[in-house]
Order: sequence, then structure tokens, then C-alpha cells
Amino acid sequence: MAPAREKVKRPSAAQKGKETVVQKSWITDMPLDVLFEIFKYVEPLTLSNLTRTSKGFRALLLNRSKACRVWQDVLAGVEGLPPASQYYLSEPAYAHLIYVPICHGCYETQCDSVIWSFRARICAKCIPSMCCDIASFNSLVSSSLRKHVERSQSQYVLLPYSPIRRLGDAPRCYLHDVRQLQEQFNALPKKKGELVGDFFRQRIFLTSTIGNHARLCAYWEERLTRIRESEIRRLIYKRRVELTKTGWGGELSYIKGDYGSEFTFSLLPEVNKAEKLDNRKWRNIHPKLFDYMMKHSLSRMKEPQESALRARFIKLDTLIKDAPRDIELDFYPRLIDICQFPKVQQLLDVGYRVEVDCEHLQKELKLILPGLMEEWHEDVMEEFEDHLRSNFKALKARKDINVRELAALTFTCEQCWTTLQYPMVLGHSCLYQIYSASPTMPNQDCGAVGETLYAEIAKEKCESFPWSCKMIRPTKWNDRVQNLFEVCGQDPRRASLEDLDKQDARVFCNMCRRRRGRLVMTWRAAFNHCHSHHKRAEPSSVTWSLVTGEEEKQARELEESCMDKAILKYEKEPHWTCLGCPYVASKGDVIAHNFADRHEISPGDVVEGKDYHRMIGSPPFAIKPVVVYPKRISNRGE
Repeated sequence: MAPAREKVKRPSAAQKGKETVVQKSWITDMPLDVLFEIFKYVEPLTLSNLTRTSKGFRALLLNRSKACRVWQDVLAGVEGLPPASQYYLSEPAYAHLIYVPICHGCYETQCDSVIWSFRARICAKCIPSMCCDIASFNSLVSSSLRKHVERSQSQYVLLPYSPIRRLGDAPRCYLHDVRQLQEQFNALPKKKGELVGDFFRQRIFLTSTIGNHARLCAYWEERLTRIRESEIRRLIYKRRVELTKTGWGGELSYIKGDYGSEFTFSLLPEVNKAEKLDNRKWRNIHPKLFDYMMKHSLSRMKEPQESALRARFIKLDTLIKDAPRDIELDFYPRLIDICQFPKVQQLLDVGYRVEVDCEHLQKELKLILPGLMEEWHEDVMEEFEDHLRSNFKALKARKDINVRELAALTFTCEQCWTTLQYPMVLGHSCLYQIYSASPTMPNQDCGAVGETLYAEIAKEKCESFPWSCKMIRPTKWNDRVQNLFEVCGQDPRRASLEDLDKQDARVFCNMCRRRRGRLVMTWRAAFNHCHSHHKRAEPSSVTWSLVTGEEEKQARELEESCMDKAILKYEKEPHWTCLGCPYVASKGDVIAHNFADRHEISPGDVVEGKDYHRMIGSPPFAIKPVVVYPKRISNRGE
């Protein structure tokens, strides 16, 4: 019977890893001539990486007496590469500069910019802090060195220079070279005489050598770039050949004829790869290339129709602006709404080869547009009412109440957070949201699935979405508003704007009671006062009182005394629009427009509500609050 095996403790995973890194007996025991012969056949980057694998390799490969020939043979194997200069750059440093993309300033690992005159890779972030111009050079060196530089007429004779595009075309020096020059100058035992002359002659020779070598390296890099670009073009051509075999030859000819499409195609990850194309790689990239070609084909076929639709929308816009309005509405649809009318779409959404005549389009629009506008107005009002009822369950089934005109309701726009009242809310600018390829609001259905090309181009041309009240949030009344309505003898659940305007009561706020008088206001001013002055107060603490008798009479007289000036100011605002066309301006300008410029109506015959009206989206005329004093106190005493 065989003896039992002696149990041996297995090394831990950490110990295993340590052994695999450090103990390479099969390499360390190899004769140096064999090892160096192997190293001659590796890439310069591989040899440079080996210097960082262990201390043993680093000591061996950076030993100039032993490994210099290895580095020279490896670099000589790179086609066209100038040899390393024996005066200022060793072979390992040369290989590291060429093949290791690490910034010499911040050690960023993706630095592709080599400044050959500086023998360094410098990223865009480090360039300003690692280079200097003439002014900076003079401040960095000592006065004695500066005098010698002035005698040589230029700092660039003693230092390598290079123009940096990011810092302008003026030549720049490397800060490391400036400091090295100063250190070497400081190390001189004497600062004048033959010794200094020899020092500067050596610097001039070194600078000339670096400049010549930098030009050779830049030429080699430029040549290598051209070779790579040529190789990429050849590989792209190979992919074109494969695509042509699969039936995309015609589409490729369109791509080749358009510079933008050609450039985009060449930058595709599946195309712009410097690697040979075999059957396996083609099978991997073919599905993505197929999808791209399909999308490009659809996009190309859409371009003529897109151009035709844009031209037709411009014609439609001109006709709508010039056409008289044959119907009277509170507010009218915009171009984007009219484009969405099915009958208008039938006129415009035809093949791009069909010529849409302006006269025919104008004739058809004159027949169908008035009826379509009325239908649109009815649909919009119905949509708005349904939106309100869906937000208030208590009012959902109350068909006897006109929800739109409830005086106690306010509306908040969730896009600009403006508080509005009816009917001003219907013309609010945010109801036509700005069209964007990346929507910012949840109700922007930009790029919706199944959206037609016609609808997409219409939004792009009009730069907005059709009218929608989805971002309007109705706000129900609270206790402070309810008390105001009760003081006026109205029920906030039923009272309409017309009811309160007809009553035209005057009230004052008990919370804002003045020491010598009362601030008397209309119900509209009081309603706004609730939301502006007492927004943070407890609703139950805001109460109102009705103004009657002599105080009411005095308040109305004060309002009347400043009414003319307020009306004149309001009429000068661009709140008015012509009912015969889309002209918008002040009241006086609209009347002049109707009389002289467009409709030839006498100024005395122009009637508000028939020829022009106030825009529904503009604020209504507001009677400002007045201060009423008791009879025993004069106005001068305030």
C-alpha cells in the first residue's frame, strides 16, 4: 500500500499573482544574445512597454552599453523614420515620444499631438502653461543671460521654437528648454570670455540639429498620415465593392456625388477602420451598413418632396396674410393650424412633380377656409372645456354651467408660469409651443411614430406646434376668493364673468386697511389683489367688504377723473387687430390701416367689433384702485 500523500498548503491567489509577475526564470535565465535577438523583432511600442513591466527589464533595456543596439535595430525597422539624434535624445526616449500617447505635462493618456521641436507630447490644455513667447522668455531668464541673447539678436538661435496654432502664429519656446538654458548658463564658472563663446556656439549647433531633426520627423509623420489616409480610402473602397455586390451600387453613386453624404459615410465606424475586410468582419458590419443605406435612401427620396412642401407652405402663408377675413371670431387659427386642416392638406400634399398654382390655391381657399376656421374655433373651444372639466370632477357632469366663463377660475401656464384669466388664456403664446427636434415639454409629440412628412415639414416651416391647451392648468378658487364673491352676492361655483361685470361692485380689502383711507377697487382688481398681495397669507384671514353709498360714489368719480389717460395709454399698446386681415398694432394705427392702407374705410365708419377688435390674448382694460378718504379728512392730509 502506497504511503499517504503529505498535505501541502496551497498558495493564496495573491501569492500566485505575485509569483507570475516576478519570477520569470525562463526569461531571466535566457542568454542575453538570444534575448536581444528576439527583441529585435518586436514593435517599438512593445519594447517601450517592456521597460515598465519590472525593474529587471527596465535596468536591462535602459542600459545603453548593452541594449543600445537593440533599440537602434527596432527603430530602423520602421519605414522612413529618421534615426534618433545622438546629441539630445536617446533611443528609448525617442520610441516613447513617438508611440506612447501620454501628455508630458498632465499625463493624459489620449494625447495625439507631438511637437517635434520640443521633443514632447503636449495636450491642448497644457500648451499655454508649457510654452512661452519673447515677453515671457525675458522675464524667466537672468539679466546677464538676457544681454547675451540680445547680442545674438534672437532667442530662437539658442532655443528650438515652433508656431502653436492655438496661441497664434508667433513662434513659441518650450519652458523646459528655457529653464535648461538658464541652468547651464548658471553652471558656467565665468560669464564672459572664450568659455561663454564656446557655450553659445554649442547651443546654436544643438538648436540647429534639433530643428533639422524636427523637420525630418514632421515630414515622416505627414507621409505616414498620407499613407494611412490612402489605406483608409482603399478599405472604404473595399466596403463599397461589397455593398455594390449586395445591390446598393445606385445608392452609393448618390452618396459619392454629394460631399456631405460622402463625408458622413466615410466617418461611419463600420467604414472608417484601418483593418482588412474578410468574410467574418463583413458579416458583422453588414447589418449596420444595410440600415444606414436604407435610411439614406429614404431620406434622399424625401428631399424633393420636402423642398416642394416648403415652397407650398410659403405660398399658403402669403395667401393667408393677404386674404380678407370673411368671418368674425374671437381668435383665428395660425398657419400651423390651417396646414393641419384635411382639405388644405389635400391641396398641398401632392407629388413634388405637381405644380401648385397660386391662383387655383387662392380660389380654393376662399371657398373652404371660412367654414374650416369656424369648425376649428368650435373644436378648440370644446377641447378647452373638456380639459377644464377633466380637472374638476365636481363640474364634469354639470352641463348647465359654462365652465369656461367661471369668474373664479384662474389658469397657470406650466411652461412660463404666468397666471391668466379667461378669455385671455385662449390666445396665450405658449399654446403654440416652439417646434424643436428635441422636445422640452412632455406634451410635445415631436417625431411621433407614424407622423407624416407633411406634418413634420409644416411644424418646421411654422416653427411651432398646433394650438394645444395641455400645458394650461386650471386653478380652483380658495377661501379668500370665495369671500370676495360672497361679499358681491355671487356664488363662485356659478358666477360668470358677465355676471360680475354687470354688477360692477366696488370692494376694499380688510387686511389692507389704511390709517386714513380705503383702497377701493373693482372685482377684477380685487381678484388680482388676492393672488398678488396675499399669496402667502392664510386664505381665511383675507376678507372683503362692499363699498356702498357716498364712498362708492366718491370712488367712481375718482376712477372717472383718471379714466381718459388710462384709456389713451391702453389704446397705444399693440393689443388691437384688424378683423379684415392679420394686421396687429395700436388702436389708432389699426384704424388708420383700415382707412388708408388696406380696406378704404372712412375713419368715422370704422367700428370696434366689426372692423377691428382687441386681441383675445392681450390683457383687458383694468380700472386701477383708488384711495377714498372720509369727508372729515382732506386729500392734502394724506
